[in-house]
Amino acid sequence: MNCLINLRHLHASSYTIDKINGIGKLTKLQELHEFQIKSQEGHRITELSDMNDLRGSLCILNLEMVIDPAEALKANIAEKDYVTALELSWSYLMVLPPLGQLENLQKLRFHDLPSIKDIDSEFCGTSHVVFRSLEELSFAYMENWESWTYAGSSDFIPNLQKLQILRPCNKLRKLPFESLGSAMKKIIIDYSDPYDDTFSRYLQGLNGLNHLEVYGNWPYQSCKLIILPCKQLLSLEYLFFF
Repeated sequence: MNCLINLRHLHASSYTIDKINGIGKLTKLQELHEFQIKSQEGHRITELSDMNDLRGSLCILNLEMVIDPAEALKANIAEKDYVTALELSWSYLMVLPPLGQLENLQKLRFHDLPSIKDIDSEFCGTSHVVFRSLEELSFAYMENWESWTYAGSSDFIPNLQKLQILRPCNKLRKLPFESLGSAMKKIIIDYSDPYDDTFSRYLQGLNGLNHLEVYGNWPYQSCKLIILPCKQLLSLEYLFFF
């Protein structure tokens, strides 16, 4: 099938696509919702190198199979300008790739990353404007995650509207709320523990926030309570604390 070099649309099950050896030769393909990395030639992450017409959602599985960082760079993820939703799955990863350079990315999910301890500015890449179009960001099942910091200017995710941090992230202590922008409409935080007052201060600037959920017992662990700026949260329609 890899000789169909002009193929733009392929409607097949994930099982069928997984059987295609050398799918990277289909450089005009616009739809590849799931790509499973294997150690065999023709199924490595480098198959994605020249597939820059891909658009919509893309899920890359088994990233733990990528041993050489240089090989990961050859996948040219940052050149996938038309990809608007990206989901990455590893069973072992120490550092997140610089995904902030994907300017058209609208949705990003990180799930099942038990080896991640810290997320820093390298996650954003080298561009001055990062995550230009990102609207939804989700983290879950990152039980060893301790901090998320950003050393650049404020509003580094200027259009972020939905943030989810789901269990178990009970070691998380630091989040860059002050840099997440003011476009936020929905926040769901489960088992995170910001020990400072940045979360309360961040809420003061969210005039468009309409959904807020906070779970876990972290207010009692830190001996602090969230101060809700009720006069600013006039758009809030759903509020849940547990």
